[in-house]
Amino acid sequence: MTAYLANLERRVDCLVYHLINSTSQWVNKPKIHMLLHLAESIRRFGPASLCSTEKFESYNGVLRKASVHSNKQAPGRDVAISFESYASLRFILSEGVIYDHTTGCEREIGPNVTSFFAENKSIQLAMRYNAQSSREAESSVYPKKTLRRLPKDNKMVPPPELISLDGGPTVTQVSQVQLDRHNTIDKGSFVAVGQAGNSDLEIGIIKSLWEVRTVNAKFFHGTVNVQHNCHGGKCLVDKYLPTRKECQATQGKCWAVQHSDMDNYILNSASLHEPQLHEQLSALPTSSFSPNQWRDCIDAGHQSWLGGAVVMSDAGGDSSDEDVSGPGSRVGAGGPDEGNAYADGEDQDDEGEEEDESGSCSDDSEGSSQDEDAEGETDDGEEYDWGDYEVHTE
Repeated sequence: MTAYLANLERRVDCLVYHLINSTSQWVNKPKIHMLLHLAESIRRFGPASLCSTEKFESYNGVLRKASVHSNKQAPGRDVAISFESYASLRFILSEGVIYDHTTGCEREIGPNVTSFFAENKSIQLAMRYNAQSSREAESSVYPKKTLRRLPKDNKMVPPPELISLDGGPTVTQVSQVQLDRHNTIDKGSFVAVGQAGNSDLEIGIIKSLWEVRTVNAKFFHGTVNVQHNCHGGKCLVDKYLPTRKECQATQGKCWAVQHSDMDNYILNSASLHEPQLHEQLSALPTSSFSPNQWRDCIDAGHQSWLGGAVVMSDAGGDSSDEDVSGPGSRVGAGGPDEGNAYADGEDQDDEGEEEDESGSCSDDSEGSSQDEDAEGETDDGEEYDWGDYEVHTE
């Protein structure tokens, strides 16, 4: 667990580093902040099962079916009642044991009740029950070819290497092979190939499948998710694919990406399907970052967020306030030490009008009563008279 958490912290730091380096706007996402505390949460509360939000999307259909007949007055209660009904039905059809309050004894569900479900496939399909998938299949069953019919466009001539084998085996092209309960491969699938117990795995693409006993399909560990490297191949978007309407190809064309080659692919290391296999194949490097690297990363991300503008701190910028040093200020540009005073005249009237507009002073300030209240003496011996807007310094 200690090694796992240390590896998890390095990978989270690597992800956050590259995210912030692109733009620091990612700090607004709460999930990014939650990742920083993921290791501490696992250490305290165990595996973070609630983080697998994508896997729980499959339960949306169950919730929707349970709440479709709700009157929306108490949806939580209606969903709970539906789930309780499903659980009771599953308990009865699974030959459960119930307590009979009349006799005070326990009794099993009768076979006439369970046979209605066990022997009727239409009822099973109506309840979305698959008997084969509910039972663990033997290891000798897989891999096996499926009943999928081979499309005419995929038919190929057997490779010379298979025809020239000793004994002249019968070579038959196969449309699809099922590796296990969850993995199937066909033409165009990407697979991880390697012997069991060997960490050296290789990625290959399936061009065709043939029923030949010389190749052991058990060397296939599973399918992998890849994306074509359109950036490196400089792929273009063209209008060349036929438009399909009612499952039929028409004369119309639709826009699609036209790949320049079929040999350059990028492995999706964040695939939710077979995550351990994708992590092993990707072998992404994990490195620690120094404080200086984090500082440069944050600065680059901040500038990218602001559209490339240079970020200045408050200490390096101009601290003067426009409202303080503007034309409506009571202190002149020379500062308070020069003893600037305003003379009577048009300039003073203009200043008074500006003060009226700003709401800081009023024309009603002229008056004997206010002058008496306004006149006074400061602690430094300076006399002031706010009524006449004059300042005298000794």
